[in-house]
Amino acid sequence: MTKFFISRSNIGSLLVMLSAILYGIMPAMAKGIYADGCNSLTLTLLRSLLPLPALFVLARRKQPNLRLPKGSSIFVIVSACFHSFTTLLLYSSYNHIPTGMATTLHYVYPLVVAFLSALFLHLKLSVWKKTGLFLGMLGVSFFALGHISSNLYGIVYALLSGCTFGAYMVMLGTRRIKQIPCHVYNWYLALVTIMLTGSLGLATHQLTLELSAGAWMRALVFSFLLTIGANTLLQLGIRMTTPSNAALLSLLEPITSVIIGLLFLGDAFSATKTVGCMIIFISLLLTTVGESLIKPRE
Repeated sequence: MTKFFISRSNIGSLLVMLSAILYGIMPAMAKGIYADGCNSLTLTLLRSLLPLPALFVLARRKQPNLRLPKGSSIFVIVSACFHSFTTLLLYSSYNHIPTGMATTLHYVYPLVVAFLSALFLHLKLSVWKKTGLFLGMLGVSFFALGHISSNLYGIVYALLSGCTFGAYMVMLGTRRIKQIPCHVYNWYLALVTIMLTGSLGLATHQLTLELSAGAWMRALVFSFLLTIGANTLLQLGIRMTTPSNAALLSLLEPITSVIIGLLFLGDAFSATKTVGCMIIFISLLLTTVGESLIKPRE
């Protein structure tokens, strides 16, 4: 039993769940920053730009020359593009539909991860994971009840963000990415994001850097929590487990969003959200505890 709790896979699962909690705080923080005059493109840029000096120091401590392994550069660039577009699309959806609905639609990504993992990484899903995936999607669907919106742009943005994030998570599970130290990878991830969003902002004239001191402070905390905290925890977790397992464990994110909304934004905790939380917890238990307990018998 002790070996079960301290296994590498379960440590990875814990790291993924911690990252999901941090990601779950994101919608409420983003809404607050938007209220101070920021927009989705600017926030996407600041998320990578503000922690850049800290990322540089952390990366140099891990690998002084910051050199990428041979053949991994294209993997870093493509995965960084998926990550950048995920952030931009999801943040943009907050301007059109409620954050609860956006988070729900974003959670098509466990299905995307399961499909791409089977297609490209040749990872087979066990019965426990298939059951957990089905229940997880069922639980998330309960969060969508009561969030009715006719804004097609917001719906499309949120769905596309789930697809790009699923592709990003699968790429984190590849050998080319796993051999790069996390802080070094995050350094290049931030650089690509800055170049993409900066170029897009200059081309569309949508960058708004004239923010209040309070907005800058909130954006600084926001960027460090996500870029250094959540990103690193997710990457380390995926290296210790699998992308499909990480996608299921990330279902803690909508639960965190609901709790934050209940405590700080005055959101109502409906019966459908209660049922959704219960189903998601059951799916998490099936994914982690259930599969690990049957391995000794096998």
